Amino acid sequence: SGRERPTTRQPVLLIHQDLDLQGTGLDLADVQVQRLDVPLLRDILLVDCPDPDTSGEAVPGSNLDMLRRILPHCDVLLYVSTQQKYRSDRISEELLQAAEGCRLVFVQTHADLDADIRDDWQRHLSQRFETPQIFLVDSRQALLDQQEGRAVPTAFAELQEFLRQQLSSSRRLAIRRAS
Repeated sequence: SGRERPTTRQPVLLIHQDLDLQGTGLDLADVQVQRLDVPLLRDILLVDCPDPDTSGEAVPGSNLDMLRRILPHCDVLLYVSTQQKYRSDRISEELLQAAEGCRLVFVQTHADLDADIRDDWQRHLSQRFETPQIFLVDSRQALLDQQEGRAVPTAFAELQEFLRQQLSSSRRLAIRRAS
């Protein structure tokens, strides 16, 4: 999550370099694909979506339109925000719609630069969402550490483990429904 708006202009699909994209269900025409050698990406597909508040209407090709086409494919929605953007009502409205089909995970990033706003964000979110935990991470440092073979910071490792648990429980539920 960047500090300036808009940060993501086109959805970016981050996948492990060895992953076959057949069967994802995603329309890849409007998605930029980046293949990375990151161990966590062996277990998940990560889509960086445009912010829902960077364009007004969901007209074809708008950020909001692209976001709404991707969200139905999500098992877990990782909402990453900064100290400057966390109280957006427009984002809350979009998250309410998205929450019907997936689990929500909230992350404050730029932990190295911003004040910790998780308590206030928790109060703000609790009016509309069940938010058991908000993670505080420095995602850029975690990426550098991982790329250089160092252990990622504890907070980032906890987020990774939480996502693995959420995804495995989503997969179990999908298998039960299919049976």
